[in-house]
Amino acid sequence: MLNHVMGMAGRFYINLLKKNFKGKTFPLSRSNIGWEPFYGYKASSALLFALAGMLAAPTLFLGMVFAAVGLGLGFWAPDLIMDLEVKKRNKNISEDLPYILDLLYISTLSGQNIYRSIEIVVENHDGEIIRQFLEFIENIKFGRGKTESYRIMSQRPNPETFCEVLNLLEVTEDCGSNMADILKQKSAQLKFEISQEVERRSRKVSLMILFPLAFLILPSFVLLVGGPLVFAIGGDFLLF
Repeated sequence: MLNHVMGMAGRFYINLLKKNFKGKTFPLSRSNIGWEPFYGYKASSALLFALAGMLAAPTLFLGMVFAAVGLGLGFWAPDLIMDLEVKKRNKNISEDLPYILDLLYISTLSGQNIYRSIEIVVENHDGEIIRQFLEFIENIKFGRGKTESYRIMSQRPNPETFCEVLNLLEVTEDCGSNMADILKQKSAQLKFEISQEVERRSRKVSLMILFPLAFLILPSFVLLVGGPLVFAIGGDFLLF
């Protein structure tokens, strides 16, 4: 009910600004909202923030300033929340992708095509990739076709590696190449890239540990050892 009301408000706002989202997929898959409810939430959030800023101000001038600031913050707050959700989702996709490719590889070894392999994996596992593949299967069952279903997934702000895998699956299937070998090679490549990234981060952490050692521990050690030495050399000269 709330999404329906927000959808009406968002539709009015979109028509007012003449925005066109035709053919543009909403970034969050399997969500209960689309572009129209999302912009309805943006408009409502902006009004609430503006009202809160106006009521919190002690004077009329500050009320106008706070209302303007609240209007901007409220309008962009849903975008920030969506961006954080997209980053969290993309992180999960990148971590699960090699594992899902291994499952698809095992399934294709038994003679299944990629569509049936995706169905088998979807039936037995869960995760963000699984939810996107589930929508992929539903789009095909609704008659959109594989090319259109691949395009819908590729249009979302997914990680580059996942988009490359989708393109690879589509091209491999169209060309009739050995799907199992392609999945195995891609999985091995992603695992190697992940190991390289982990190694790079570990080197970065080791380098960052040197900064407190150089700027905190080392000066303390110099004062601890050199202080008595300077006092011993200076003798009575340092006594006032």
